[in-house]
Amino acid sequence: MKRNKFGVVVGLLLAVFAKTTWAYPPYNAAVLYYRTFLLMEYANDSDVRSAMVDYANGKIPLDENVERVIKRHKRAIGLLSDASTVEHCDWGVDYSKGVQTYLPELYLARFAAVLLVADARRLMENGDIKEGLDRLLAIHRMARHVVSDGVTIFHLVGLSMSELSNQVLANALSDNSIDEETLIWLKVEMAHAGPPKDGLRLGFRKEAESMVHSFTVERWPQFLKECPVGTENAQDLRRALEKVEPVNESFLRDTRQYYIEFMAELQAALENPFNQAYRMIQVLEKRPGQDLTEQPEATAAFVLMAGYAKCLCVDSRAQTRLNAVKTAIELYLINIRTGQLPDALPPGLPQDLFSGRDFSYEKNEEGFVLRCHAPDPSKETIHEYSFKVK
Repeated sequence: MKRNKFGVVVGLLLAVFAKTTWAYPPYNAAVLYYRTFLLMEYANDSDVRSAMVDYANGKIPLDENVERVIKRHKRAIGLLSDASTVEHCDWGVDYSKGVQTYLPELYLARFAAVLLVADARRLMENGDIKEGLDRLLAIHRMARHVVSDGVTIFHLVGLSMSELSNQVLANALSDNSIDEETLIWLKVEMAHAGPPKDGLRLGFRKEAESMVHSFTVERWPQFLKECPVGTENAQDLRRALEKVEPVNESFLRDTRQYYIEFMAELQAALENPFNQAYRMIQVLEKRPGQDLTEQPEATAAFVLMAGYAKCLCVDSRAQTRLNAVKTAIELYLINIRTGQLPDALPPGLPQDLFSGRDFSYEKNEEGFVLRCHAPDPSKETIHEYSFKVK
């Protein structure tokens, strides 16, 4: 899929403003997001992004460079906060173009999250705790908007935004500067935070619906050009395609059917607990390559293979961190109300998605640690989340 910032932004702004003249905030949050993207500076500067994230996470103090970037984006930050409160978000993407669909510049959405976490830290350091927390919640609302109508890459970007917010929120909790009333408010707001739990499945479905538009006699050559495979697989692909030259409608009809069924099986796998879903997807990922020699109609699924098992790990990792933050909020409330942390986790708290169990909970001299019971296979590690209590 392609990206064309100017065409997408101007086209969508004209289209949406025609229906929402003078309305503020507009009915469609994407209008404000696109306006904000046009205001952004430094989005391509990796040094600026790193400094902003380091500041937000308390690794460096607020210096003049970070402060300058925040000030230069004051208007953008306001628009982002407003946009996040709008219920409806339609990015105006025409998925009927298949693999040639033009996507928004999603790296700008990621930079928007960087701006908000840095401003959140600045506000909380100045004593504006609730306003700073609302900046972090705005990122979660934005993440839901990013995922709302997108293919898998939209979901992955939304997850990365949510993770960034949760990292900073965990540090804010460890600062122990949030009072009981604000924690109760935060608990309520966090109930619907982050991308939807079925966002990955919806991303797979949208991807299938979009890609089949490329499986036509007219578009097939461009599809193969836009989706090159690695050299180690090129020979297998060439042999498969030689069997169906010249490409005809019968082959493409079978290709559409194979791809749709393959993507449907991926979506069905996601209905299972993590370990079972991960194993099922690993098996599914091998199938198009195994089928290719005898079934040329597996070509599209083979060419479009996108590391689906890894996507599941990314999704589960982000959702598990979110669950850890929600669990931590409950523990901080107990600590405020009783003067001490509980000896065991209360029942009914959000779980570690890698194991499908409650987090392992351990108190220590600094506070407490929430630990997963099962490893993240993509990282070959068991994730743990540390929180400080003063």
